[in-house]
Amino acid sequence: MVHTISAAVAGRIWDVGVARGVAAARLRGIFGRPREALVRDARVPIASVYECFAECMRTCRDPSFPLGVATSVRFEDYSVLGFALMTSADGAEALERLQRHGHFITDSGQWRSKQRGAQLEIVWERAGRRTLGHRVANECALAELLVGLRGAISPRVAPLRVTFRHGRPAEVRAHDQFFACPIEWGARADCAVFSSGVLASVLRSSNVAMRSYFDTQLTGPGADSWARRARQALDRGLASGAPSTTEVARSLGVSARTLRRRLGEEDTSFRALLELARREAAPELLRTHGSVSDVAFLLGFSETSAFSRAFRRWFHVSPRVALRDPGRAAHIEGSTTSQSRSRSKRV
Repeated sequence: MVHTISAAVAGRIWDVGVARGVAAARLRGIFGRPREALVRDARVPIASVYECFAECMRTCRDPSFPLGVATSVRFEDYSVLGFALMTSADGAEALERLQRHGHFITDSGQWRSKQRGAQLEIVWERAGRRTLGHRVANECALAELLVGLRGAISPRVAPLRVTFRHGRPAEVRAHDQFFACPIEWGARADCAVFSSGVLASVLRSSNVAMRSYFDTQLTGPGADSWARRARQALDRGLASGAPSTTEVARSLGVSARTLRRRLGEEDTSFRALLELARREAAPELLRTHGSVSDVAFLLGFSETSAFSRAFRRWFHVSPRVALRDPGRAAHIEGSTTSQSRSRSKRV
């Protein structure tokens, strides 16, 4: 199984690395895509993140690099889970969501917690050989946890202690200043220990209505399905022409073969999703571009006639007739929007 992580988080590593002298061309080679493709709903293989971290560490030679990355990460980089965390009622609810839905950020590891009297242990578990990139990524994970708590509760939040499985870096002054607590290196776990009182802390951005909405997004049918993720990638790609199976798979951090298999397990296919994406995008593109041939090109049809046949199959009218009749075009666009909302509840 290929483990992945949110591409937006990978983008933060890229930005901090380039700002500190790492060649953007080198990072593009590692990720296999430009910086602008590292967006919130896309995914990258976790192995690429390890390689990126290692490249940045070798170039910068700064042990505090992962702390800089963690500080740059924002809740919105975690997609819907980030917003769910922000709007949680208190620390306990946010932690429960993080443990339950952490795979929205990455499926390469998981968060676990245990309360021991007045202390709360939050452990980051990620298997694999502890290479340079792996170790630094784990440091970044614990640092991101603390950045999130400080942003959501108070800048004064500090652990009682932090432990890392890997050995002590050559220079740790930045770590001591950042975590503001004793740090144990070469420990049994990657862990941050807090006072249990953090669980009862009310989040500054808590919002009952939004909390309910994001819960639905996290737990509703198809919330984290491959079909939904592929469809999101298709919608993004249609802005510059219909992306191929390989391109969509790459944006999700898997091979085309794996994507086809995952979609098959959900009783759908890339072809079906592409058909749906084209159908829903066509009326709006036709209205804004005003050219049948331009829209055919944008939607990835080989010929204008192929697009015209598809449009007639979808809406029982030719695209040229829809262009000449604004009333009919508005009706088509309205019905498409309504059907899109209905399908989004199922995909």
